[in-house]
Formats: sequence, structure tokens, C-alpha cells
Amino acid sequence: MNVRFVPIMLVMALAGMTTPSMAQEERGQLWDVQTITVRPDHMDEFMETVGMVKAAAAAANLPAEYGWHIWVQDFDVAIASMAPDMAAFDDPEAWMRAFQGTPGEAMMTEAMGKFMNEISSQSGLREVYEQVEAWSYVPANPTFEDAAHAERFDFWVKPGMQEQLEKVITDIMAFQAKLESPYPINGYRMHFGDTGRVTFLVMNDGWADYYGKNDMEAKMEATGTSAEWEAIMTEMRDCLSAFESSRMDYVADLSYTGPGM
Repeated sequence: MNVRFVPIMLVMALAGMTTPSMAQEERGQLWDVQTITVRPDHMDEFMETVGMVKAAAAAANLPAEYGWHIWVQDFDVAIASMAPDMAAFDDPEAWMRAFQGTPGEAMMTEAMGKFMNEISSQSGLREVYEQVEAWSYVPANPTFEDAAHAERFDFWVKPGMQEQLEKVITDIMAFQAKLESPYPINGYRMHFGDTGRVTFLVMNDGWADYYGKNDMEAKMEATGTSAEWEAIMTEMRDCLSAFESSRMDYVADLSYTGPGM
């Protein structure tokens, strides 16, 4: 289930991917996330072909566990798929086999041909994320159901500072609740890939409100909580060796979450 619609050479490379052994502690939801960089002038063709794959999946009546979510940042396409457990990575060709003998097989074969022969793209990171419930924030009164965008925050943690960082993250989530932020936050640790990094996605339904009426700095100024936030951020900075932020857009039309979706 973990090989998605990528060129055959990438499928072959991923088939040889190994995952580290891990203790059998209780985990949050695992996500298999692949990033593909598409040549700018091939972006339209790439996305059209992704649409073919979605149509093939619908024709094959693939169940939800074979689904995916598409996020785009400039010409980088991230394909995120839920994984039930680490054992799901033991058979990387299972996803392709799910199309065999179905009404979607011919369309999938055509799409793969386009990825191989007509579209220029380069595989990037493939990582396994764990969604950490304690690192997440859910608004008490959500103002939207479906996220259209996300601001992404990547933090690289100094050795020995993981415990301190977890305390700071708890403070950050409590602060969001205090501000009554309307935007959900999902936090992730890495199980495979850049394991020194933690990642957060702040979901939103429109950049205009996110940077406008719901702007965090404006809310802090209005509630007199700027100094409290600065103190939390000072603690956060002490835990980190590097930081990056970026913006991503969710492509619902090209994501597949099961029959009828």
C-alpha cells in the first residue's frame, strides 16, 4: 500500500527501502510521506496524470487504506498515506497489485507510462511520520471542517533537549487554547527519515483570514499575552539547532480516501 503513483524507477528504489527496528510501544497514526519535485513546465501534466490515478483507484474500488492525500508547495508534491503499522512497509508492491484484474488496471498502466516517458520529476524524501496526539490542538469551536492550506513548521532538536522540547510543545498547545485559535495543529515526530526533526502543520481554510482577522500577533496584542508567548518561544529556541517554515496547499480533487470520495 505504500508505493504510490511515481515513476517505475522510483518504485524499484523504494522497494529496497528498509525501516529501523522499533520498540513495540503504543504509537500514534503513522504516515508514509513521499515528496516529488516536478519540472516546472511539466507540473500541469503531472497533476493531470495524478487525476488519472485517482480515477483508476475509483474504478478499481480501492478501499480507504490504499488512499492518499496530496499537498503542494511550489513544484514539490507531497503524497501522504496512512499506514496501520510498520509491518505495512514490508510489501511495497502491494498497492500496485491492488489494481490487477480491476476496471482501473488499464488506466493505471497508462498513467504509469506517462510518469515514465512523458513527465520529468525527481524523487525526494520518503519519511515515516508519527502523529502525536499530545502535540496537537483541536479548537473548542471549529470554524471549518476541511483544510485547504497549512503552514508548516520544521524544528531540528538539539541532542539531549527532547524532553525539554516536549514540555515547551505542551505549553504551546495550551497557549493556542488560551487564545481560542480557530486553527487545528497536528504535530509529528519522525520514525524514518530525518529523525532529528519534528514537524507541525497549522491547518487553515484561507490565507486571508489566517493573516488577517485571525492573525496570531493581533490576537496576542488584543489579549495582552505577547510577553507570555515570547517566554515560550525563548524556551523553544534553546531546544533547537535549526528552524524552517513554509506554506502548503491541499489538493482535495486529486486526493483519494476511499470509494465514493
